[in-house]
Parts: sequence; C-alpha cells; structure tokens
Amino acid sequence: MKRLILLLVLSMCISAVYSQWVQLSTDFEPNYSVIAYDSMVIVDVYSSDNYDLAISGDAGVTWNGSNPFEGSSGIIPLFAGKDWVYACTRNGVFRSGKASLSWSSYNEGLPSNIIRLVGKDSTLLAYNSHNLFIRHLADTSWLALPDNIPQDFISGLAYDGSTIALAGSNGVCDSDDLGASWNVWQGLQFTTGIVMIKGDTIIHASPGGVTSKLISSGTIANVSSGLTKLWTPPPGWDYYGTFEAFHPIGDNIFLCGETGVYKLNDQVWHWGQTGLGYASALTDNGTSLFAATGGSGIWGRPLDQLILSATELYHESGSIRVYPNPASGNARIDIVLSEKQAMSLSMLTLNGQLVRIVGAGTLDKGPHSFEVNCAELSAGVYALILRSVSEFTAMKLVVQ
Repeated sequence: MKRLILLLVLSMCISAVYSQWVQLSTDFEPNYSVIAYDSMVIVDVYSSDNYDLAISGDAGVTWNGSNPFEGSSGIIPLFAGKDWVYACTRNGVFRSGKASLSWSSYNEGLPSNIIRLVGKDSTLLAYNSHNLFIRHLADTSWLALPDNIPQDFISGLAYDGSTIALAGSNGVCDSDDLGASWNVWQGLQFTTGIVMIKGDTIIHASPGGVTSKLISSGTIANVSSGLTKLWTPPPGWDYYGTFEAFHPIGDNIFLCGETGVYKLNDQVWHWGQTGLGYASALTDNGTSLFAATGGSGIWGRPLDQLILSATELYHESGSIRVYPNPASGNARIDIVLSEKQAMSLSMLTLNGQLVRIVGAGTLDKGPHSFEVNCAELSAGVYALILRSVSEFTAMKLVVQ
C-alpha cells in the first residue's frame, strides 16, 4: 500500500512538472501559421469570417481578430525577424514593427504570388513557385536571384547567412554563392518537403523521412529514427506522412507535420514525440512553444518541460552515477543517500514522458545500486531523476 501511494505521488509530481500541450484557442480557427515574441502570439485565420489574423497580447490567454490585409483570404505564412514581422498574403508581402503592429506594403520589386519568406540577420529571402528574391533591410527593393534553380517548383526554403537550401519537385539542392550555382542531392524518394540549416548540416523532411547532409563533406544520411511510420508502400520505401515545418530553439530542433510534433536529440539523431496530432507550424517566445494545428486551433506547451538540456544534466554528481554511459546493454546506476529516507529513481524521455520507475521506497543511508537493460529502450537521451526528502538530482543516460 505504501508503495502504491508513493507511485501515485511520483506520478502526480511528474505530471505537475512535465505538463502537456494545452489548447489555447479555437475561436479563430483554422490556423496554419504562427509567430510569437515576448507575450505576443499572432496566427493566420483561414476562414470566411473576414479576419486575416488572430492576435493575443497575453501569450495565448485571450484573442482578438484583425483585418490588416483587407480580407486576404487563404493561408498567410508569417515570419518574425529581430525587429520586424512579415506576412505573405495574396495582396503581397506586408511588414510591421514588432512594437506597434502597424502593417505596410513591402513589395517593391516582388511579384504578387510570394509563397514564403525567411531571413537571417539583416537579409531576407522570399520565393514563389519558381524564383528566389533577396532583400537587405537597408535596400529599397527586392532583387531576383539568378534564374537557374534546378527545381520545377519550390516547396521549402532555408537560409543561414551563407548557404541557401531548397526543397522541391526535384528533391533538395543547396548553394553557397547566393544561387549562382547549385548542388543537387541524389537518391531521395518522396522528394518534395521542407528544409532547414543547422551549423554544418542541412536537414530535409519529406514523406519518405528525414535526411541530413554535412555541408563540409557532402555526406548524406537517413536520420528518421523515432518518427511514426504510417506504412511501407512498394517497392519498400518508408512513408512517414507530410511534414510541414522545422523550428530551431538554440541547439534544439522541433519538427511538425501529419503525425505530430517531434524534438530531435542530435547526439544520436533520434526524434522524440512530444504529442499533438497534425501540426502545420511552430514558434516560441522564449518560454513556451506554440503550434498551429489547422482546424484544432492553437496549442501551447512550456519550453522548460520540453527541453531538458545537456547543461541541466550531468554524467555524474555527488549522489548518482551511471556506467557505462553511453550504454547499449545493461547500465548500472549507483546512488548515495545521506540518511535513511523515502526516495524514487525514475527514467523519463527529454520530452517529459515517464519510461519506467527504476526504484522507489524507503532505503537506508549509504550506497545503493540499480540496473537498467538499455537493450529494451530506443536509442536516445534519457533523464534519470532521483527524488528524495533532501534532494532532487537529474542526470542523463545516453542509449545507443
């Protein structure tokens, strides 16, 4: 009975600390694009209610409809830069300062059918189905990049200040000279998708899974571990559904699409499911992650419950030690208690999901050992949480 009570208390503590996604609004759905900064959250409204946007000034608690683009119906991709926010509408590209939300046309030199806009520092890139355009914030107009893109149409764009990556009808291509020349990836299935750039790595997600390319070496690898596989059609390709958006936060990468929202553990290239069903866009304001989910509205979840970073976890501490670490077979966990007390030792994913309770009960003062069979676990990084009356200690266990 005491053990049952302890397990229930532990479960309640985990639920309280690792909260789940919360639905913030369905008043202005469906929503397919979202941006956030400070306490502001802005989403597009794809409906016949004569609203272009829904805006919250209190991090999603209350919402108001807005019509700054004269009822520009359809999906409105949004982008947030350092000081400005941008909207790609059927009536052209609009820009507003973050502080005032006063929108004005930002179309000089652009055609009217811009699909999406991305940026890095003071440089913006925009694209329509077939062409790329560039503009520096100090410029007075957009300029077209060379018309030599090896794509029949573009489905995704990424830019990090030196490299451009495109996804489209012919797979993925990248350029390190602002589009003067392109490197085309070979051997991809289900080619159309989305792309992002993180350091020396370009990442592409499509219904065939996720693929990475090291820019420095050109090495291409499939990195789909952890993604939900929907089916395997002939001739044996894996099918993971549609992916809609990447969202980087520091060293962390989130990915959303048909099967939910994932977080990448790039130490072992494993995607962890954080919840939700279909999601079309992600953003954050530094404290919460927000997801646009089409007809299910806007959802949010605290970032500190989604990101348990390596700086918050230690291979060893004064009271807990794991070896071997990384592990692929049995891992031994040693703990030291300063006095006889009730304790619990639990294993969680970095998304806050309980994997197992390694040990729980009242133990004597001194050293104690536990064993975990890592062969039963998926590859990835896990958090070991030691709770007792006198302390709370967290450290990481890497499973290969």
